[in-house]
Amino acid sequence: MTEKITLEHSNLAFDFLNKVRGEDVEAYWDLICKVDQARVYGMYRAFMLTKYFDGRTFYDYVKNDFMIEHAKNFEGITGEPGISDRIRYTEQGDILLYLLNDVQVPRVYIAKTEARVFPLTITLDCTYIDNELNAQWKVRIYQDKFHETLEEQEIEFPND
Repeated sequence: MTEKITLEHSNLAFDFLNKVRGEDVEAYWDLICKVDQARVYGMYRAFMLTKYFDGRTFYDYVKNDFMIEHAKNFEGITGEPGISDRIRYTEQGDILLYLLNDVQVPRVYIAKTEARVFPLTITLDCTYIDNELNAQWKVRIYQDKFHETLEEQEIEFPND
């Protein structure tokens, strides 16, 4: 049995499409998962230490180097966007949603069909506040496997 997406998944996808194409950097940033937010912030901090740092704020860095670039992945979606109602999972256990271009009425495919899709990966972000665990779906920026190479690295720690 194939799992269907939830209203929460589709609301996040459509909200994300609106935000990534808009001007509200804070609203876009709020939809990004904490892991990727930390990664982007770390890259910004490293950029600040280089000779190429031009004094731009973190806000401008996110807008110009991430938000605008992220939006380019979805430029092919014009008109009314659609979304596949089936959940797919990445190797890391995140959910992969397929967005579709210009869907005027629901489509049902009864045979294998090729269609251009725009993948959007979402993950569950958890916070623990006041003895309560809260989970919320957020958008992933990165889908790489850099974490796998960390297991192969031999890291030597100095003896104190």
